[in-house]
Amino acid sequence: MTGFFGTRLLSVAMQRDIFTHLYHSPQTFEQTRDYLKFPDRPCRIFLDGLVVLGLLAKEGDRYRNSAVAETYLVKGRPEFQGANVKLFGSLYDACRELEAALVSDSPTTTSFAYFFGDDDASSANYAEIMHESGVVPSLLLMEHWDFSESEWLLDVGGGSGRLAATLASQYASLNVILFDLPPICDQAQDYLTPFPALSNRVEIYPGDFFRDDLPDGADTIVMMRVLHDWPDDTVRMLLRKAYKALRPGGRLLVYETMRRSDDKPDETFAISMLMLLISPAGKIRSFREISDLVREARFTNVEVIPTAYLYSLIVGEKPNVGDR
Repeated sequence: MTGFFGTRLLSVAMQRDIFTHLYHSPQTFEQTRDYLKFPDRPCRIFLDGLVVLGLLAKEGDRYRNSAVAETYLVKGRPEFQGANVKLFGSLYDACRELEAALVSDSPTTTSFAYFFGDDDASSANYAEIMHESGVVPSLLLMEHWDFSESEWLLDVGGGSGRLAATLASQYASLNVILFDLPPICDQAQDYLTPFPALSNRVEIYPGDFFRDDLPDGADTIVMMRVLHDWPDDTVRMLLRKAYKALRPGGRLLVYETMRRSDDKPDETFAISMLMLLISPAGKIRSFREISDLVREARFTNVEVIPTAYLYSLIVGEKPNVGDR
């Protein structure tokens, strides 16, 4: 019943950036209090709570980060999970209206205007969250799929370039087309410009996949964390566009959170809750549901590749002309 205390403590700790402050630099209570600018009583409660949660350790009169905090909660670290904490922390107020969301089957917040298509600034903010939280999924994808035979890859809904940069940095002969909304493409340009060796192989292609065709000519198309945002009819439309844009013999990779079973609940329920609270019609689909949708779009040789994390990969192939 008290679990929300811990989530709120973590959210405030990230807002105050306490873990980056303590990185490799244990401090006394007084030093930490002065940094946080909290009065004594709440500061001690706050720090004790982080110790109990296993995020800080107290040795004598000094506080230091735990190993978990050093790895995942320090800005600049490769595994930094601040974006996920920010995302779920922002849903705290929305969760107070959970019953209303369950009754109405509609979001309790419109803060994520990306789903409503009426606010470029909110779309860019959502893309920033997806960018920061995309480190682990991007690295994990390369563990489960070899892109060495790909020449041109289209990253649909590629955000501000996390996946594009990760793949381009690991595959020297790979060229990437990043397709997303214009304000998000501006973010991608800003992110990639300082890395000319990568930006020279990443083409930024602004567009709207609801209204525009996808850029054609790629031999590989990746949709990472895209389809679960939208209802089935929209997914069908996006898969048809992907089929049209892909070279014959090319492959489509759908990479996102998926349920392993149609009827057996699993740990993905938390992402289903996220979709309920922020998206008008998004949902987590099963392996079978996504595979069926991919086949319906005329892809063949559909393969399911589970990963060690919440994400899984479904691959479909566009037949060569002579194979149709």
